[in-house]
Amino acid sequence: MLTGRRLSARALLWVPAVTMSAMIVAVLIVLLDYSLGYVSVSADAGGSRFALYRALLSSSSFHRTIMETLWLAGIVTALCNVMGFPLARAILLTPSPSLRRSVLLGLFAVLMSGAVTRGYAWMLILDKRGLLNAALVALHCPPARLNNSMGAVVVTMTSVTLPFYVLTLFGALKNVTPEIERAAANLGATSWQRLRHVVLPLAAPGLVAANTVCFSLSLGAFLYPELLGGGRVRVLATAIYEDVQTAYDVPRAAAMSVLFLSVALLLRSLLAVSARWAGDGR
Repeated sequence: MLTGRRLSARALLWVPAVTMSAMIVAVLIVLLDYSLGYVSVSADAGGSRFALYRALLSSSSFHRTIMETLWLAGIVTALCNVMGFPLARAILLTPSPSLRRSVLLGLFAVLMSGAVTRGYAWMLILDKRGLLNAALVALHCPPARLNNSMGAVVVTMTSVTLPFYVLTLFGALKNVTPEIERAAANLGATSWQRLRHVVLPLAAPGLVAANTVCFSLSLGAFLYPELLGGGRVRVLATAIYEDVQTAYDVPRAAAMSVLFLSVALLLRSLLAVSARWAGDGR
């Protein structure tokens, strides 16, 4: 009887997993069907079903779009590492439990706020007549052109992904107990040596996970490049949107989506290998 209940519980867990997997496979089949079985209005697909992919891979504008997308994801992830690791460590080492809980609740509150709300808030801050330029004028400094630029997108994306980074890394840093660091200090390790040889190796899987989250969110960014880029920031997500909504070129957009997914899966596989290596090296 107990075995039957266990099997029923496992079956209930498999139902949503199989359903979601089937939906993902169905979407991929539709994308492949559109990219291989239809004629693009912006690229000659005659002679070969893969001509559209060849046209994209040989397009300099597509190369620039990919590089701009990867650059945005890379710089946002790097900034999250620079700011997020010290912040996560500071939260962990805070002697006041109430202050620690307040900071964590604040990070959760940021995550719960709407994406559009945060986007428009940053538009108001970075606008030509926004809060930041008002502060510069009050300090007798010339106003800066901050909105409608890659810099505005980077700042906004960093503020959006930083809470994900900190909360992901915070759980991993909890494995580095104060007793471990005190033991290293008693053996003569300096602060830098404790960080390099004790804290970072133990937190390595969490670091890889946090970087994966930040990079994935930045790689697929659409809303913030669209709102704050002002048409000057062209990433893959906005390029796909423009092909569908402006050029009405669904086959080309589908082919770009397939290539985008391929790049994302390749990078995700590399990060998974890094996480396994980091876990084995502890």
